[in-house]
Amino acid sequence: MDDPTIETMGDQYQYYGPLKVLCEEAAERAMPKKTTIIRPGYIVGPGDPTDRFTYWPVRFDKGGKILVPGAPTDPLQVIDVRDLSAFMLRCGERRRLGAFNACGPKQRLSWGETLDACKRASSKKDIELKWMSTEKVLESKGVQFPIWAPYAGDSKGFHTVSNRAAVAAGLDFTPIQRTVDDTLAWWKTLPEDRRARIKRQFDPAKEAELLAALG
Repeated sequence: MDDPTIETMGDQYQYYGPLKVLCEEAAERAMPKKTTIIRPGYIVGPGDPTDRFTYWPVRFDKGGKILVPGAPTDPLQVIDVRDLSAFMLRCGERRRLGAFNACGPKQRLSWGETLDACKRASSKKDIELKWMSTEKVLESKGVQFPIWAPYAGDSKGFHTVSNRAAVAAGLDFTPIQRTVDDTLAWWKTLPEDRRARIKRQFDPAKEAELLAALG
């Protein structure tokens, strides 16, 4: 950042990453070689206030034609909040020092596997996926899908961060199917007005427009 004294994340969260780095550096300066730095990826699961992962189980539970970006083989990294909290407690109890990328799962998770889990969790049987290629997404201004990042260009490494140190320190992973199932079950317990205000969803009108264009 040009100004390291900024304490807000910015309109587009452009200072989010830099501020996290500054926090890590401040902790290490205060407690040299005595810090445990945990860097989560996308935190998902029951209770998630952002709706960025929740969007997909919820959208699949509505059924019909669903617009999905990229390709089934694209990577995805998420961390179930229950796994993250257990890992943080474990690090504290065992005095695990160092920096850990808390993202998962242990083996590479594909975008297609995640969508399959959403399909299995859905109460609807009339689901039809319409794929929008990465190239078309990048060509379309203002088109952004929750949680997914293009496996190309500057974001190609986004969902491929090494978690080997965290796994060696005891990070365990909930199967993606359980995370999806539990997230959808939790969502259905929320008040109707909250469910009507889902955040970070892909705009339904835009989805309908693009589905019509894809045919």
